[in-house]
Amino acid sequence: MTLLKTLLASLFILSLAAHAQFANYEAAQSRPVCLSPDGTRLFAVNTPDGRLSVFDVSNAANLSPVLIREIAVGLEPVSVNALSNDEAWVVNEVGDSVSIVSVAQGITTATLAAKDEPGDVVFAGGKAFEVEFSDRAGRTFESIGIEPEQMMILRYEQDSVAA
Repeated sequence: MTLLKTLLASLFILSLAAHAQFANYEAAQSRPVCLSPDGTRLFAVNTPDGRLSVFDVSNAANLSPVLIREIAVGLEPVSVNALSNDEAWVVNEVGDSVSIVSVAQGITTATLAAKDEPGDVVFAGGKAFEVEFSDRAGRTFESIGIEPEQMMILRYEQDSVAA
């Protein structure tokens, strides 16, 4: 019986050592949270689970945000930007894509292919500009038609948030 206890204890210690050597890798987040334009919702990427979490922050009496929805997006979401109170664009670094999410429907309504390692998306002049950190390039999407318009080079000194 003592031999069995010793063996089990040894196996337990070895399993702890194996877990200590495991390196957990997650993509670096560039814009993990943002508010809706009207300030009533907080959008947050859940990188390990591949989800967008949506919180209600409209009631000042609540001491913390109230989770109202979790929506599946792509692999390793690193950035979110709200186009409207109902639509958010989520950049998925490992999935090499941008997910367009409808909060009211609770689904990803479209997925745009990106090149390698997209990092952020910003909106200006009716267009969405997706930044790719791997080659410091990006693409422009029409925010309504969501078709790639052109390849464009965005210049910056280091990998950082685009906005």
